[in-house]
Amino acid sequence: MSASGPERRGAIVGIDGSAGSLAALDWAVGHADALGPIRPVTAWDYPVIAWLPAPLSAAAVPPESEMQAAAEDAATAYDLMLAEVQSEAPVVRRGVASEVLLESSSDARTLVIGTRGHGPILDSLLGSAGRRLADRTTVPLVIVPDGNDATTDPPTPERPSATPLAERILVGIDGSPAATDALAWAIEFAKPEDEIIALTSWTTPVTIGMDVPRFDVNALRAEATNTVKETVTKVCADLGVPEERITCQIAEGDPRWVLKEMEDDVDLLVIGTRGHTGISHLILGSTTTSLIHSPRCPIVVVP
Repeated sequence: MSASGPERRGAIVGIDGSAGSLAALDWAVGHADALGPIRPVTAWDYPVIAWLPAPLSAAAVPPESEMQAAAEDAATAYDLMLAEVQSEAPVVRRGVASEVLLESSSDARTLVIGTRGHGPILDSLLGSAGRRLADRTTVPLVIVPDGNDATTDPPTPERPSATPLAERILVGIDGSPAATDALAWAIEFAKPEDEIIALTSWTTPVTIGMDVPRFDVNALRAEATNTVKETVTKVCADLGVPEERITCQIAEGDPRWVLKEMEDDVDLLVIGTRGHTGISHLILGSTTTSLIHSPRCPIVVVP
């Protein structure tokens, strides 16, 4: 996997008591065999109001030792979820959530977070902490939606969310090194019986003006087919696995919508942080950003 090595171990999971973080921990527990030991990490800090002058400030601000102790006590609520897998003691630190998670994952193989949070992790709403993590992570980042709606009771440590196991894995391919790393991660993560689909998309270039050039649709299709096959051939050769292990697919359309439409049919979507070529741009800030902000299935962003 990307960022793997003898000095790296296990998965960091951001926890804060929210439905999103419970879903993230539930997903990590379900895939502990592939991820390695799980290390829950929570961050806490004083609310801004604590530093305002009276009478706007909080009436009484507990000392840091009490806040730390309360956060550590809260972290023990996850012990039941971790009882059946290899895990390490929760890491509880004061600080900004994204910074604490980045620092904690410096020796990890994977970082797992939920889509939304509250409480001790003050800025864990994706778009703030989540976006910063996607931009800056040096290890694969897994973003897990909570999978619950208004008609469903939120998960609890005693009754975690029913996040399905990743048995059908979709990898976005565009010919870039990031896409190659994404496919390699998926192959190393998946169980032998899991299905892995390598997908690239192609679009007819947009032209403006009277002299509109003719585009050979068959050539565009062939270019997309070659891109995905070349990537699969390279990765499989590097990892020593048969190419038949991967199902190659191409589709016409903007990669953002092509991948989004397939989310409901797979258990895990794996994409790179940045890409290139005119076939499909997997670039953080466009395709990757559009997918991670409203995922319908767990998404892995491979740096």
